[in-house]
Amino acid sequence: MGADEWYKTVFAPFLNGALHSGEAGGPETGAAFKTVFNVVVMRGREAENETVAVIMVSPSESAAKIVKFFDDKNPFWQTGRDAGWLLGPITCYKTTPFLCRGPDPKTGFPPGFKKGNGAQLAVFGSKIAVQKDWVPAFTSADSDKLHDASGIFTSVAGSLETGKASEFKSRFKSVAVVHGFGTYKQAQTFNAKFVAASEPPFDGISQILDNFQGRAFEVISDTTFPEYLPKAGSRE
Repeated sequence: MGADEWYKTVFAPFLNGALHSGEAGGPETGAAFKTVFNVVVMRGREAENETVAVIMVSPSESAAKIVKFFDDKNPFWQTGRDAGWLLGPITCYKTTPFLCRGPDPKTGFPPGFKKGNGAQLAVFGSKIAVQKDWVPAFTSADSDKLHDASGIFTSVAGSLETGKASEFKSRFKSVAVVHGFGTYKQAQTFNAKFVAASEPPFDGISQILDNFQGRAFEVISDTTFPEYLPKAGSRE
């Protein structure tokens, strides 16, 4: 089953119904799903056994419960394998955003993706102090030039919880970054350079990043549910 068929027959019905009905995943998880206010769905564009990635944005206390649902040991995923729409393992990351590069000036939120946009999902441990050293480097003028020249129109960085919350290991404080690109090809090119780390300025990343993992995707959909956005003054 390709990503298009999976999205149409499996995920879209969930997105447009069960996500906010409270029925998905049992009482605890269902209540958490009901608070999700943004969902981005992406495809890996592999020729066979195409990877899909889903980003769900919710209040922090809901995220902890949603992460439990996306544990590969959850019996639900075996039903997907039996039905033929899931082949490989489930990988889950829990991240709390702390920075947005290129926010929408009208909303302060990251600008929405459009179908066909590219995206890079990257996780790593930072060998340098995240707030003191990594953030200034990531938001520097030289970094902006590199990002702009690569076709990146927005970036969101967040602290990555390790251990049971995320399937990522590093002895350093970990970070997750999502880059938005105009096209999938731009995302693929940028990610390939980062992973290869063989040409400037990418050849120096091993000095500051530990266990870097990155992947390029093409956006299928980006759906925001305004009615579920946290209210101003709330703690979420």
